[in-house]
Amino acid sequence: FFTVFIEKLSKSHLPNYRCEGLFKWFFNSNYMCSLMAMMAIVCLYKTLMTQKGKPFYILTMAICIVTMYFGGSIFGFVELLVGIFALLILFKKRKAVIFSLFAVLMLYLVPDIFPRILESNSTTNNRILIWDSAIRFIKINPLFGHGFLSYEHLHQLYGSLWENAHHT
Repeated sequence: FFTVFIEKLSKSHLPNYRCEGLFKWFFNSNYMCSLMAMMAIVCLYKTLMTQKGKPFYILTMAICIVTMYFGGSIFGFVELLVGIFALLILFKKRKAVIFSLFAVLMLYLVPDIFPRILESNSTTNNRILIWDSAIRFIKINPLFGHGFLSYEHLHQLYGSLWENAHHT
């Protein structure tokens, strides 16, 4: 959180900058946000399971969500919301589910809260291109795959439909 906060302050003059952690700790902002979403879901689980350490888990969850906001990953927030809904449904927290649905509705009605939501159509199309490339690569060696950083290596050999951080 602290490195991302410093990064956000230092890049505040860039309007659409998406933090990824100082010193390139994460491959890109989507990875950082995915990790933060998983951590926030674990914290919510711990908060629902026990009274011990509840303030720590709530603070950690809030820090993860702020870090995700600075990273600006749409899919990270989808991951977070699906995890939250699943836990709230499993723990039979009906009022919290309704409140969460209201919060999601607010994101669509007031897109200024999370401006990248307006880009969701184009980013979804980009993901579809990446998945098409991945399926094409899986067909080359379906049984054993291609190993670590396979997208990078296969992109160099065969090209892909979409260039992304995995091949640089």
